[in-house]
Amino acid sequence: MRATGKKSRGQFIIITAFFIAIIMLSILPRVYFLGLQYRYIQYEPFKEIADNVNSDFERVLERSLSIASLKYNETFHETNATYADLMARSAAHDLISKWVSTVVKAYAGHGLQIELISYGNLTNIEWFELTANSTIKEKIRLNLTSYGLYGCERLVSVEFRVAVDESSITILDSTITLNFTATKENREPVTTLTESSLRILYFANDSTWKEANITSLSYYGLGVYEVSFSVGDDYDGKFRMYIIDDRKIMVINEVITST
Repeated sequence: MRATGKKSRGQFIIITAFFIAIIMLSILPRVYFLGLQYRYIQYEPFKEIADNVNSDFERVLERSLSIASLKYNETFHETNATYADLMARSAAHDLISKWVSTVVKAYAGHGLQIELISYGNLTNIEWFELTANSTIKEKIRLNLTSYGLYGCERLVSVEFRVAVDESSITILDSTITLNFTATKENREPVTTLTESSLRILYFANDSTWKEANITSLSYYGLGVYEVSFSVGDDYDGKFRMYIIDDRKIMVINEVITST
């Protein structure tokens, strides 16, 4: 009888353990699901906030470079290019600073902190050559202290670059034709330029800049354009192309030809 009792208790323990195992197996998927749900609830807001801030930061850099390039054009003088560079950089910095202040306040409840790390002088404007470019580059570092997350970094660069193919320049009577290549950051082709995106001034023999008449603009793909324009009989061997992309970022190329 005792042996039978021990055997029964042993069977009961085995059966109990079996049912506990079944119960645990039925619970574990739910626990796992709740764990996933918890992680989603905890970390999805961070991902959404970081994505929103990073996307907005790229847009504000585009806008800042637009303002900087227009300010450079407005204040540039050949005898004091440094002043124009300073004014352009200051205009970009002011807009970015205002943006940071606004965004930090908007996400104050999430403990958002932003650190910006500039590369060089923030903006780089190199104009009045066959190749002209306007560039801004800055790294953004995010902390969201409410989620215990720190050091989320992203380097953002915005650029507009136009390179004139000197070998393509032809002058026939009063018409000048040339090819140029327009690109933005990551060497991505700019495909949206129209005649209204360009303004061309030629240097006249009375030492003034005069408006050229753009007669055609053709796009060949990969950022390559052909432009034709007419100049007056007073053309004195050089011209400037003022080009603005669809983000309102400007560059100015200067081309010297034989008269």
